[in-house]
Amino acid sequence: MVFKSSLDILSRGEYFCASTKGCHSIVSCPKTRACQLKSAVLDGTEKWKHDPYCQTWYVNMASATVGKWGGRPVEYKQCDKGTVPKGAECVKADGPASMTFYQYSAQKKYDPDRVWENVDMASLGGVLFYLHNEVVDSKGEQLSKDGKRSTKFDIDRIVRFKVTVHNTEALWKQFRSQFGQFIQFDYGQATFGMPDHVKKCNDIWTKFGFEVGCQVVPTGVSGYEGGFWSSFPGRCPSMPFTEIWHDDSPQGGQKKTSTCMRDWAGGSCPEPDGTPDCTWHIEPAGYAAWSHCHRKRWSQIDDIAEGER
Repeated sequence: MVFKSSLDILSRGEYFCASTKGCHSIVSCPKTRACQLKSAVLDGTEKWKHDPYCQTWYVNMASATVGKWGGRPVEYKQCDKGTVPKGAECVKADGPASMTFYQYSAQKKYDPDRVWENVDMASLGGVLFYLHNEVVDSKGEQLSKDGKRSTKFDIDRIVRFKVTVHNTEALWKQFRSQFGQFIQFDYGQATFGMPDHVKKCNDIWTKFGFEVGCQVVPTGVSGYEGGFWSSFPGRCPSMPFTEIWHDDSPQGGQKKTSTCMRDWAGGSCPEPDGTPDCTWHIEPAGYAAWSHCHRKRWSQIDDIAEGER
């Protein structure tokens, strides 16, 4: 295998080895941009010879956390526009369908008692796009009061959710789509269409019910295929979770009131059926903390194992 860069050599080499039966180590050669998959099972105690061009990498079994590789290859399939999942296939849609799939969200800590509503979630590509472009890049770094750097909003994990969506017949008749307008939520408040966001969003929900929205990740700045974001309007979506009075904030005002939550009930329900106030259901399905990703699973030998070339 020949790759574009030394970083690409190692990362792709690890991927192909983890996905190839019988592969236990790799030999990477940065100067020639080549990589070889090897069946040799190594632990670092072998006899080595120096090679100025290539290095051997092997899986560190002592630090692998889940199975042999700390994980397993995952097949990720997404239905094309105009189709919906049915069993293991994607079929042409002829109306609003009930769909169950995974969504993800970058979060700070994890509260098992939180009611998940008035939130934006994403596919794997969508959440990784957000992490790389807004959380862990130089602009996403934040300084605490004592001068220490942290990720944006102290995000430290990706939370997975099993969601079921069944949007309304009115939405399907108008747009022939399974998803509606994506609504951006900030602190639990819909901010789509500023500055007239309250009226614009309420008009959407009055006409089409509390539809689950969808927006494709910009392809010009993302290396993730099929990335998208989704929105889940809940109770009183026009007001924030807590009172916010920031002059530089696009949202704000009084927190959600009991009257507002009663009059604008949202789309959450146990079994979505496509009625205006029963369009989605969310249940947490685990999370991956960044600390899990930081554990080193591969060990490097600066030289190369005898017999590996």
